[in-house]
Amino acid sequence: MKRVINVFRLFTARCRDVMKSFLLSLLLFYVVSMNTIQYLSLITASLGIFLLTYGRKENGMYAGKIATFVVGNILAFAAAKWAKGGTLSSIFNRPVLVELGVVLLEMMALCVISLFRPSQKEKAGSKLFPERMYDLERIRDFLDRVNILGINADWGDGKSYLIERLCQEPGIMEAYEVINISLLSCRLGEVEANLISEIDRVLQRNGILSSSSKKLKKVLHNHSFTLPVEELLWDQNDTISSSIEKLKKDVSKLKKKLMILFDDIDRVQNMEIVLNMFAISERIASENIVVIYQYEERNLGLDRDYLEKYIPYSVNLTSLSYSRIVEELWSEMDIDFSYISLENVKNLVAFGVYNYSLLPEISKLRRISFCLEHVSIRRVKIFLQEIKAYYEANEAFHTKEKSDILVRTLFIKNFCYGIYEKFEIGKSVTDTFTFSGKDGAYTVWELEKKIKESGAELQEEWGRLLESENNREVYALLAFFPYHYDLIVREEEPQDSSERRTAISNEAEDILKKKESNERIDRIIWNIVGNGHSEYTDMETFARRIIADVLPETTAEKQKEAWNQFQDNAFHESIFPFFRHLKLQVQIKMPG
Repeated sequence: MKRVINVFRLFTARCRDVMKSFLLSLLLFYVVSMNTIQYLSLITASLGIFLLTYGRKENGMYAGKIATFVVGNILAFAAAKWAKGGTLSSIFNRPVLVELGVVLLEMMALCVISLFRPSQKEKAGSKLFPERMYDLERIRDFLDRVNILGINADWGDGKSYLIERLCQEPGIMEAYEVINISLLSCRLGEVEANLISEIDRVLQRNGILSSSSKKLKKVLHNHSFTLPVEELLWDQNDTISSSIEKLKKDVSKLKKKLMILFDDIDRVQNMEIVLNMFAISERIASENIVVIYQYEERNLGLDRDYLEKYIPYSVNLTSLSYSRIVEELWSEMDIDFSYISLENVKNLVAFGVYNYSLLPEISKLRRISFCLEHVSIRRVKIFLQEIKAYYEANEAFHTKEKSDILVRTLFIKNFCYGIYEKFEIGKSVTDTFTFSGKDGAYTVWELEKKIKESGAELQEEWGRLLESENNREVYALLAFFPYHYDLIVREEEPQDSSERRTAISNEAEDILKKKESNERIDRIIWNIVGNGHSEYTDMETFARRIIADVLPETTAEKQKEAWNQFQDNAFHESIFPFFRHLKLQVQIKMPG
């Protein structure tokens, strides 16, 4: 039954469009005379150009409108010819019938394009969170009971998308005509006029002529070139209040109720625009006109006592945690990585951060968590999309260690941007962020050295550093990245010379590996901050170039030649600047 009603509505709308086209074209053809063959040739050429250029199913809506217009236009042309004394035999002779046949084929093609146009599918990623389903149900319940409703949620938390889903529901589409007003595109004084114009457009679309809307638009614009005509047609003694009441009565003639949506009113810088919107909306809201505001109350700048006069009823969208949003979006975004797991991304804030090598003397296994307040769905989605983009674009991140640093760096970028702004290319995070002490600022390396030099009796005093909020933030950040902080060389050496040589060798190798790991973290951070910087450490670049340029040579002589060329490139900094200093050090040490 519903399908039959929809078909009937579509047929009625098309007949109305044909009639409009017929009447407008009839006036034109009474003034302009044209030969029948010339007219049909023009129609044939115009339709042919459209079909060749835009004959795609994606343009089905326009194809249907053009077909409707052409039907009315042809009927008007024939009626005008007949009214001017033409006969059917003179109008529809053999050449004309041939032309008509071509036009008919083109019209059939337009109808096929219109009928097979793609349906309005839901956007990708349109799955609602279960919590949002309950929010949607609450909004529906309020719509049946109130005529002004506020939707309060943080920026990026899905207010607009939720309302869009609400308006797409069959029950809402059958019950409401929807008007969407964007205040961001309105200047002071335009809100009322734009709103009345949109209401008038809905009335006209439904065949209702409203004198009250004309009166209100005239008062609001106060510069209409049709003013003399309007004064003859409409009662000029109406006040604004009576015109608004008449407008409400005109809206009640609609078969549906009217829903007016105001999106993100808290983003409007000029508060007068918002207050004007409140004033006009309060006056037109009625049993048949529902007004919905979308906003974040904290950013609106109005206290609740003032706000409740204009928004007496509001729905607060359910807040969602970071972990909950990640879990819901993970499968929706089709993320399937070998080295990045859902649990690792979720647990970035689930547990406190701790690094066993970071200031162990004073931290006492202290865990400090990143406290994320007001995490928006949009922000988490951007975060996951960035991870996916970096991972898929650069195979260097296809290791467990590097992908973990990638995720952590992008986490800081998206959720702690104030910290991310302080990252400097070429300077390690461990040197950028310092602890504040009574004698000044210390890097973690300087603080570690001072703590060791001060002895056990002063370690408790040093431990009070972490009572400072700034120092706790620095500690949390340094612990968040898996740097190795235990790079202090042993003070006591074995007595036996053989054991001492082995210990020194092992210790030097261990420290070198840890320094290499620390540099790798810095390189990845620098690569994300400035994409032109390599994500590989100097040693990794060194090894990769040897593998690529030297080892593939098949003979010892060619390998030696390739090695010499590699050294020359390194010396002239065409591989990386650091190796120049490394080679100079080697050359200086060799003669001794």
